[in-house]
Amino acid sequence: MGENNLLPIFLKLENEPTLVVGGGNIAFQKIQQLLDAKSIITVVSLECNDDVSQLVRDGRIEWIQEYYHTKFIDSPKVVIGATSNKAVNKAIYDDAQKLGIPVNIVDQPKLCSFYLGSVHSKGDVKVAVSTNGKSPAVAKKIRNMIKQLLPKETASIVSELGKIRKSIQLSVDTYSERKQIFESIVENQFSTTCGKVSLVGAGPGDPELISIRGATAISTADVLVYDSLVHPDLLKLAPQNAVLIFVGKRCGKHSTVQEHIEGLIVTHATEGKYVVRLKGGDPFVFGRGGEEAEALAKNNISFEVIPGISAGLGSAAYSGIPLTHRDYTSGTIFLTGHAATDENTMDWNAIVKSKMTLVIYMGVKNASDISQKLIQNGMNGDMPTAIIQHATLPFQKIYETTIKKLPTEIENSEINAPAIIIIGEVVSLKNKFANYLQSPTYLKTLESPQFGEIPSNYKLK
Repeated sequence: MGENNLLPIFLKLENEPTLVVGGGNIAFQKIQQLLDAKSIITVVSLECNDDVSQLVRDGRIEWIQEYYHTKFIDSPKVVIGATSNKAVNKAIYDDAQKLGIPVNIVDQPKLCSFYLGSVHSKGDVKVAVSTNGKSPAVAKKIRNMIKQLLPKETASIVSELGKIRKSIQLSVDTYSERKQIFESIVENQFSTTCGKVSLVGAGPGDPELISIRGATAISTADVLVYDSLVHPDLLKLAPQNAVLIFVGKRCGKHSTVQEHIEGLIVTHATEGKYVVRLKGGDPFVFGRGGEEAEALAKNNISFEVIPGISAGLGSAAYSGIPLTHRDYTSGTIFLTGHAATDENTMDWNAIVKSKMTLVIYMGVKNASDISQKLIQNGMNGDMPTAIIQHATLPFQKIYETTIKKLPTEIENSEINAPAIIIIGEVVSLKNKFANYLQSPTYLKTLESPQFGEIPSNYKLK
């Protein structure tokens, strides 16, 4: 195992001359870092790509359109070589070394007196990660993990501490006392913001529908709190040392109490861990994400919401049912079937009069009440209706019926949750697309699984 003997140093390059030899994509990346340091940049290259040329046109850098020559290394504080010519790169390194100028030849560790780390910068805080030139990809990964763990308030905390530092230095005599006071203040500031939570939408079922940002969150989690409708493939993205906590419903058992879930998230976050709360669909669409957000805010815990494709949207798209269409409806209403029996919750008359597509979550159990109330309030009993079970998964099933026959269809077909009910004229468009709508190529028709389970004959990727 190697040993990293590098001395971490942050150079002050503001208004100082720096030299970059090369004008391609790699040179552009290094130029951006030097621009962040507010240095005065000169580029030496016969040609420059569009990005570098734009910086020249903007007056942000100077371009000398010549071959590299020793004469260019006479005053810069830092030299970066980013050419594809090995002989030129070696000459740049030798010339800089003779004059004692720090030099970095990109992707040639032996021709470097310093390395440019993978950097995360926010306000006065700058974190740089080095792998001793062995693996920039690993450095980038570690940088992203640090970025996820740092509280959003870090930059403002540093700014505030900077303001009071001088007064403490003037009022406290000894270094050890000042050090103790500073450490106490920092500990107090970060104690309430040391953890972070991401409320992540896993999408309607198909693991490939999760967002890139959502997948990144899972891959850096310390604790993953997940529901039963989260696809097992997504759990494989979590780090091997992550704690995975199942809080869903399985095999007819009672679901985990919401207050218990909120307690788990708060507890782990206050311990300084990065907690990812992974929910099927979207966290803020019938996912109780709002309740969890309230609990986090109440406990002064920073959090972010990473949206997911809600089950209503995913099931409609995979079934070929457009939720809006200029010839049929101008909007969509998302409803929960749990409230169907509560007269004070639903204004069924207003819902029917809106003539909008209805997307009903968790409506299987109360389908009879839903059907009855819609018809009683003026909906045509022949209104096209679709029930989509296990939306976007290989074993997705679509049942077509009418609002009048909805309860009978559910009973005769033995339809169980999870299922989405879509009601509206747009349902009839499904048959127009039947011969043309394609599902992802890896999907296969399989038998319907038990609730909350992946069938044994479905091989995970």
